Amino acid sequence: MTELACWNCGESLAALPQPISRHNQCPKCFEELHCCRLCIHFDPQNASRCYDDRAEPPMQKENANFCEYWHGNNNAFKPTHKTSGSEAKAKLNALFGNSDDNAPGDSEHGADADAEETTQQVNAESPLSAEEKAKAELQALFGAPSKKP
Repeated sequence: MTELACWNCGESLAALPQPISRHNQCPKCFEELHCCRLCIHFDPQNASRCYDDRAEPPMQKENANFCEYWHGNNNAFKPTHKTSGSEAKAKLNALFGNSDDNAPGDSEHGADADAEETTQQVNAESPLSAEEKAKAELQALFGAPSKKP
């Protein structure tokens, strides 16, 4: 079983006396701990209510409260992962089956001119399906050479 961790930063709360009181704060980020965000009844999909129908959830889910139904959630911390531009481009290339890492379009005219030119070429060709046209436009937008099916 995992130990209780701060809902905001993920710092371990094992050193704090249990049960968590209304006045406890995270030793690292100083966020309130006896709050909806660290409770097992917190519903992140519907923040206006609580899984426990008896509770009257406060408006501010990060503020300390006096809820008598509060129980610490060991999985309250959800680390956020921001994707970089190169990671997003690699995922798009994987999605469309293009593994070419060389990105043309870094010339004087830029990728916008190349994308517009490719879009005009794609629209002029009638045998392409809507899916193939969209794929070609995305490839042109991200600097990948357009391929004809």
